[in-house]
Amino acid sequence: MESVYLETTFISYLVARPSRDVIVAGHQQTTQEWWANRRTEFECSVSQVVIDEASALCANIGETTTSSFITVEGEEVQDV
Repeated sequence: MESVYLETTFISYLVARPSRDVIVAGHQQTTQEWWANRRTEFECSVSQVVIDEASALCANIGETTTSSFITVEGEEVQDV
């Protein structure tokens, strides 16, 4: 199985509220479609940097956990 590294922007597009900006909304939709239809074809992983950045994003919006960034829609993303 091929590996794919998920960077912070991908995770952000995947879990963010829908954007009113048409370009960002398009990126979100494409990301969500890939996650729904293609993720099982790859071993997905993230780095500690992505985890740290996700933690900082959560802190900025008042979230106390990054679990939505590490486990997305019930699928665990491997830390590398």
